[in-house]
Amino acid sequence: MALQEAQWVAANSGDAERDPAGFALAYAAWCGSALRPWFDVQVEADRGLATVMGAVRDSDAPTAPPDRDVARMARSACAYEDPVVMRARAKVQHLAEVPAVAYADEEVRRHVDLWLAARGGHVPGPDGPGREEWLAAVGV
Repeated sequence: MALQEAQWVAANSGDAERDPAGFALAYAAWCGSALRPWFDVQVEADRGLATVMGAVRDSDAPTAPPDRDVARMARSACAYEDPVVMRARAKVQHLAEVPAVAYADEEVRRHVDLWLAARGGHVPGPDGPGREEWLAAVGV
């Protein structure tokens, strides 16, 4: 994302001297349309992972991940076994397509659904220790 920002600034830097306020407004608008979708995707992923890992201590937090988090986790795990899903994941990771586009492909959804069905709907949790084990290991 930083490279995309640098490219935009370089391409539009002439406007900064002529119209600093207009440059700032144009930059903010560009960030909102070009970068905000990626920011929102990461915020959602971070929240889902925090919930799954038990980092969310809110009493209203679900005990099981919401369906959208299960789907996201399934896509991630499935991608390591399925080249169709891996290609979609690579498009997302390399900022070529937002997840809503890359994962909306019917073939990708079918592959993820088959992967989930073969596992009885179970998605493995994150690798590594759970929250309590981690806190104990770091002495908290």
